[in-house]
Amino acid sequence: MKGHSLDFFDFYRLADNAIVYETSNRGPRIWGWDSYLCDVQRVVATKMHPARGIYIKPHRGAPVQRMLSAVSRGNTMLYWYTYGPDYKKGDSFSQDPEALQLTSKAAHLLGVAEEALYGARWAVPAEVAVVKPETTQRWMNLSGNPPHLMAAWENAKWVYSALQHAHIPVDPIDEVVLAEEDLSQYKIIYVSGSHITKKAALGLARYVENGGTLYTSGWGLARDEANQPLTVLRSALGLKARAEPEMWRRVSLYGAGSIESYDEPANRLAVVPSGARIIGGDTIQGSFTPVVGREVLQPESGTEILARFADGTAAMTRTSYGKGQVYVVGFFPGLEYSAAVRRLDFNMRRDFGQACRLVIAAPALKLTQPVVEPSDPLVEGVLLKNAANYMRAVTLANWAYGVTAIREDASGRRTTVVKHLPVKGVQIKIRATEDTKEVVSCMLRQSLKFTESGEFVVVELPRLDEGDVLLLKSAFSLARASGATAANFGNPFTR
Repeated sequence: MKGHSLDFFDFYRLADNAIVYETSNRGPRIWGWDSYLCDVQRVVATKMHPARGIYIKPHRGAPVQRMLSAVSRGNTMLYWYTYGPDYKKGDSFSQDPEALQLTSKAAHLLGVAEEALYGARWAVPAEVAVVKPETTQRWMNLSGNPPHLMAAWENAKWVYSALQHAHIPVDPIDEVVLAEEDLSQYKIIYVSGSHITKKAALGLARYVENGGTLYTSGWGLARDEANQPLTVLRSALGLKARAEPEMWRRVSLYGAGSIESYDEPANRLAVVPSGARIIGGDTIQGSFTPVVGREVLQPESGTEILARFADGTAAMTRTSYGKGQVYVVGFFPGLEYSAAVRRLDFNMRRDFGQACRLVIAAPALKLTQPVVEPSDPLVEGVLLKNAANYMRAVTLANWAYGVTAIREDASGRRTTVVKHLPVKGVQIKIRATEDTKEVVSCMLRQSLKFTESGEFVVVELPRLDEGDVLLLKSAFSLARASGATAANFGNPFTR
């Protein structure tokens, strides 16, 4: 994820027969990116068919959520991975009571729900795709990590987070898929990267001509693989020309440790001009001032301006091309979405703002709708269907964390106490097309109240800690429960 690692798609397209990774990231604010990596595994598996697994390091955090993220994307091997022994190396979970407790909690939840989860697949295919072009990474490295390319690379990760928080399922795909495969299943494709191959750009042009929607931001789709202006898509983007962004802050590439603050004076490149404030319009609600940088867009006549900077220049555009349309955002919306949470006393439930999230997600929400839509943005839900036994389940991962205390030692060094943030009274709207007779919480060990409205089931979950699995019982699945009454079958702990 940092920007110097292998390309997952090409590696598994050409090389190995299994895709396994380990959860090394220590930062609570980005633990949700494990879902991105597991989504990559899921898509790679549909195309190249490798086996899939995950090494979860419980002492690195979120073992329950990370387990749910993996198994809800088809992983069938899970290993509680650790270092050690403690007396030699440490960095293990065997001496950490909290990590041991959460590992046990995750294992018990998986055991109870395993019949529904093992071998299950997404009940509804994704209608949105995201692309983080490998060509961008190549030119970022070849160019010595200039600020605007580093920002473009990091922007892609937070674009995924914003879509995740808007409960929009996505398929990560790569430039080869863009160039060579049928893209018609996708209502909208998000390409977050400055450089892309000409072949991939031609694939995108065909996709939009045939009625697809393209979204790009952060100097997106400006250059080709030779670092030349990407003329192939110029008409589709609806822009006269592209100039390099003006950058006000250097953005670090995230490793596996702490996340940087945007308040660091050493990373300031320039003062944010007053004219850079963004004035909302059709897609952007309200106004805000970006802190990372901007590209002043130069729209062609006929290109619609959705938002402007305070100095009157274009900040976001939309243009028609063939039967489709293209959105271009002249700043880094993913990075701006993360700006407020990059504080010492962060609270993820408080700091991820809806206005900036909708800059990213609103175009998708005009074309598609969530499959599982919890009332809390930090709760991720996946609807699964098991073809082997016809069972349906919804996995729920609560990724919300926050600082509950700040401590200062005699030298003035400050440390934070970070805790998970449970949520009470969660409403979960599920796009379930089959009759649902009972909904069971595997974590709470009880049946839940629910109502049906058209193709949706709306479930009331009294409390959600780190995660849960909801079993959706139909009349057919209840009848299949040999030797069990409906009441007993509703409680998985009594089977």
